[in-house]
Amino acid sequence: MLKKIQYDDIECGEALATEAIDAIRELITISNDKNLLYICHPRHVFENIEEDRETKVITAVDFDSLNFSLMTRYDDYGRFSILNQFYNKGNNQFTYLNKRFSNMLRKYRDKGQENMVYPLAIIEEERSPFDNSSTYVPRGIICAKQDGILVYNNVKEKQDKVNPWQKTLQMNRRFY
Repeated sequence: MLKKIQYDDIECGEALATEAIDAIRELITISNDKNLLYICHPRHVFENIEEDRETKVITAVDFDSLNFSLMTRYDDYGRFSILNQFYNKGNNQFTYLNKRFSNMLRKYRDKGQENMVYPLAIIEEERSPFDNSSTYVPRGIICAKQDGILVYNNVKEKQDKVNPWQKTLQMNRRFY
């Protein structure tokens, strides 16, 4: 089912604002040392999306239509581990995003398409510590534009929709 995307619009000048860096960091930080993070264009990983034709903003996504084999077929993605995140500063998630966004925004500006945005989806592969299985979790979408970024955090939105009783149960489980 397609879900309408409500982005946080963060305006930036010549450099990224602290608010933008925090929002991006929240999406691209790997949550477990066995997990992997993938960054790619949303069209290369979701089978069912809608986008604005004029600006290329992704307006709706069916997060259940995640197709990992589609992503590997395009072979246009970044793959990151916890080692990249902490020890390889020249090849980490943030550097990858910065390079992809800078290149595409430069191309748009050179073509006179200043209202276009460039979206990237963030997918985390959660690996089971007990067997060799994996679950793929769509963490969100980041769209770069000429004067800022649009950020949609799917994980945070799901957490915000959990009722207070479930939150209490989840918190209590962490301490046992």
